[in-house]
Amino acid sequence: MAVLVTGAAVGVPVWLRPLPGPEHPGTSATAAVAAHSRPPQVRAGPRDAARAAAVLRRWDLARARAWAGGDERRLRALYAAGSTAGAADVRMLRAWSRRSLTVSGLRTQLLRVEVQSEGDGLWQLVVTDRVSGADVVAPSGRVRRLPAGPVTTRLVTLLRAGERWQVSSVRPA
Repeated sequence: MAVLVTGAAVGVPVWLRPLPGPEHPGTSATAAVAAHSRPPQVRAGPRDAARAAAVLRRWDLARARAWAGGDERRLRALYAAGSTAGAADVRMLRAWSRRSLTVSGLRTQLLRVEVQSEGDGLWQLVVTDRVSGADVVAPSGRVRRLPAGPVTTRLVTLLRAGERWQVSSVRPA
């Protein structure tokens, strides 16, 4: 679940730290969270955390594939409509692509997942993770390994969209 900021590794944005700030009120993602009729129920069981961790691992792998393929459409599909985190992720992918750079082998180390609340198609998770590595590939074929990022803890809201989960918001925990 690691997200993006600008870094100095190769003079372009680097995938290392969480995005600051809450989602903007009134976005579609915010409206979708508010539309769930049943209030979330707190769940603290290890089975729920293991289930949430499995969802996050699949999500992280899908995101890594979208980044490696430079695929904005696939990346955007991982986020709920109106998600500020999703918009920032797509902007960062574009920034790398404009420089003809590809980010491959993106790896996220999931250290802890706590299910803060769960409702009808909604999960609020406290996630501690870090980007454990990635490679930047230049058009020449030159590969530069990016360093591991810092450990961060964030509140991640996921919404169910059919058979998959989408990230609605990412905030500091």
